Amino acid sequence: HSVLNVNFNKENLEPNELIIFDLFGQKVIDGRIPASKKNYEINLEEMPAGVYILKINNKISKIVKY
Repeated sequence: HSVLNVNFNKENLEPNELIIFDLFGQKVIDGRIPASKKNYEINLEEMPAGVYILKINNKISKIVKY
């Protein structure tokens, strides 16, 4: 079961835009994290192993799925 847990340090007052791209720049997941969520789970089960870019609002992180 492949799940990515997103945790916010402070209370999330507004919805956050969430996008996961593959290394070719193609959107793999596009969604919104509801306001007031401090923890959010993203199911990565259908995604093949690889390196992806996670963008939440304007913050960008690299994630690796094995």
